[in-house]
Amino acid sequence: KQWYQRRVAITAGDELEVAGLKEHWVDVLTHVVVPILQEEDSILMPGACDILSTIGNTVFSSFEVHTQRLIMTLLLALTNPAVPATSSACRCLGVLVMYPCIRDDLLFVADTANAIITALETTDSADSGLLLRVSWSLGNLSDTLVVNKVNNPTFERDFSDLLLGRLLDVSLKAASANDKVKSNIVRALGNLLRFMKQSTYDKAHFKEYVSQSVGCLLKSCSAGMMKTRWNACYALVNALQNPVLSPAQSPWGQDLFTTLLHVISHCKNFKVRINAVLALCQCRARADYGAQFSLIWSSVLVLLCDHAPGTGHMGGYTDKLRLQLLHLLSHLLILHTPSDKEAMTSGLPSPHLHHNLVTQCSVLSTSDNLLPADREVFDTAKLVCEKSEGEEFSILVHKMLNPRTLPSDSEAFITSDISSNKHTF
Repeated sequence: KQWYQRRVAITAGDELEVAGLKEHWVDVLTHVVVPILQEEDSILMPGACDILSTIGNTVFSSFEVHTQRLIMTLLLALTNPAVPATSSACRCLGVLVMYPCIRDDLLFVADTANAIITALETTDSADSGLLLRVSWSLGNLSDTLVVNKVNNPTFERDFSDLLLGRLLDVSLKAASANDKVKSNIVRALGNLLRFMKQSTYDKAHFKEYVSQSVGCLLKSCSAGMMKTRWNACYALVNALQNPVLSPAQSPWGQDLFTTLLHVISHCKNFKVRINAVLALCQCRARADYGAQFSLIWSSVLVLLCDHAPGTGHMGGYTDKLRLQLLHLLSHLLILHTPSDKEAMTSGLPSPHLHHNLVTQCSVLSTSDNLLPADREVFDTAKLVCEKSEGEEFSILVHKMLNPRTLPSDSEAFITSDISSNKHTF
């Protein structure tokens, strides 16, 4: 406990050099942590693992390789179900696996994945505390996989399909646990789907994994505590960034769009609704929307026009929701084809709704809940709306968003809010 308190004090002060921190931690490891972890059945093992989880990447990366390997080996050994420190060891591995200095170590990541799989397979479903910690580590592991997919193509190529399949399998089985565990599981499922490469998806049993995973995420979007719903919508944002997964060409595509539109329309939590809109923005090609394109267009159009601007303590989130709906409409406009024109124009707002939109833009343009650049959108929108009642709404939306200089592929526009989303609720 004293060593842990000393570590917290050092972190808070941040005054010691890395060399001093390294010396401190070598002392801790040599005289306290390692002896405890090497002592069979010591009741202090969980505490020792918790201490290791506070090292931090800066200090860990300064250790000699043999010291790093010693820590990783000891922790992996402690994930044995027969050891009383399984929960703490898995949690510590979940911290270490995200350290930039070792997260691209394929062997360590694979060993951590196997340890988490074993822990999930052997844990009694009634042991919610252990399941919560292990599922949290699974979420961190999946984050690491996505980072490596983006930064290290070799890692994605060499990662075992068999191991990925096992991760999906245990995740789907653990999804039946309580909501606190499920909020971590859905986060992992979204990352695992995003990590999947084309050659993996082409295998029949992986297509079944994808269908089950998407089904689990859609179910979690619509029911359960709000943290789980938020994480499930964010997981869909992640999954749909994988170009391998095309909703229109998949059996789950229609359910995906129907569920997300229902969440956007009826969920009481605006953060969940905003993430559901973000998920709809992730389809990069017109073909990915399939026959649901006009339904999405008309549904979002009504949602945008037929509600009063946000007021009260939730006003900021309602403003952000409407701004994100405008982003989605613009994304659809970029992707639409001439054959979509008739269906899109048939959903133009009535004069009443048009007047409502003018009122909304007027209120939103002066809102304190938006960034200055976003306020410009609504300020311009107000002027355009007042002068363009007879224009096609598609032209109007283009003019509304023109100040933001929308890129041709809308990638920066769509993902601008994703980087600010965290995995906490």
